[in-house]
This record gives sequence, C-alpha cells and structure tokens, in this order.
Amino acid sequence: MDWRKDDIKRQQWVEDITPVSAHELTEVHLFRLSQRITSQSDVTEISKHLGIDYDRVQSALLTTDPDRAKPPQEAAFSLLRDWCSDQPSGQEAYRLLNACLQEIGWNQYATELQLWVQGCTPVTAQQLTPAHIFQVAQRVINHQELRKLQESLSFTHLADPSRQIKTVPEEAYELLRNWRRTQTTGQEAYLALRVVLQKAKLSKVTPG
Repeated sequence: MDWRKDDIKRQQWVEDITPVSAHELTEVHLFRLSQRITSQSDVTEISKHLGIDYDRVQSALLTTDPDRAKPPQEAAFSLLRDWCSDQPSGQEAYRLLNACLQEIGWNQYATELQLWVQGCTPVTAQQLTPAHIFQVAQRVINHQELRKLQESLSFTHLADPSRQIKTVPEEAYELLRNWRRTQTTGQEAYLALRVVLQKAKLSKVTPG
C-alpha cells in the first residue's frame, strides 16, 4: 500500500488511554476494516500475518463463476469474521489484529481500529437514513427473504394493527424502521445492517 506520512499523522486523533484488555472486537469493527481492503493481495497479506490457512484464503476469494473473483472486501470480511470466532475472546482478537496491522505497516488502519473499538467514530461516518431503509425494503421481494432478514436482525417485529400492509417491501420497511429505533446511532445502525445483510446472504439489498 502507498502510505503518505502526512496522512498517517492526521489519523492520530486520540491517544490510547484505555487498557488494551478493555477493548472488545466485534463484527461491526471487522466489517469497517474489511472495507479498507482493496485488492486480493491485501487479503492474502493480512491473512498470512494472522496465520489463516492459504487454502482457506483461496477458497474465500473464489466464486461459483471461475472467471470472476469475489470482491476483496467481501472475502476479507468473511475471513476476518471466521478468524475472530476462533479466538478465545473479542479482547484477544483485538490485540492480535492490532499487532498484525502494525506488523504489516498498516498504521493508519491500526489507528482507525483503535478509534472504532474505543467508540471514537469520526463524524463523517455513513448514517442509516430513512432513504436507506426504503431502498433496502424495496429490494426484499419475497417472504423467504423477509424471514431471513428478520432472523438475521434478531428482532421481533410486531406490526401496527392500524396499518394496512399489503406487500413484502412494505412489511420489510416496517420491520427495518422499528429495528432502527432500537439502535444507538445512525452510524452503528448503517454498519450493523450491512453486516446483517451479508450474513443473511442478502448482499444485493445492501444500502448504498
């Protein structure tokens, strides 16, 4: 990767004043990091330093179409999520991943990861808006996808009896709108929903 020293300096937003043992790595953090991965070589590099088996990496990069590779961001998220689940705790996973990023020389990513885990999210982060919710809902086309979405959200939706909901997209919109109200911030809701849609294999309905 091509790192510029001035850019790295500008990323030093806060000092690390929280003990590493207090940090807990989650799927949202892994998803954020995976969006920084822009090539297959990046996927291979971080996997190698994390000790992920080479064959497992190659399998994650493949699709059902032998002529088309999986997007590196999707492959990276899948590998990081599986790797994290193999660690004894989210705290230990954070320690190992942070050390890995610094070992590779991806200092900017290490700094960003530290900020995310500490909850110091830059204000420029994407927010989940009503427009996003509407966009996602319109792409849920049948009851099977609607059930998968509800199960992945781990959210029990009680429909408003006064509303006459007739279509699957309308049901999906009501479900997502009520789920959004349970989230702390629009930023976390946006990232959490993207993770949920990937886990449910509903990536085609991911918010833009």
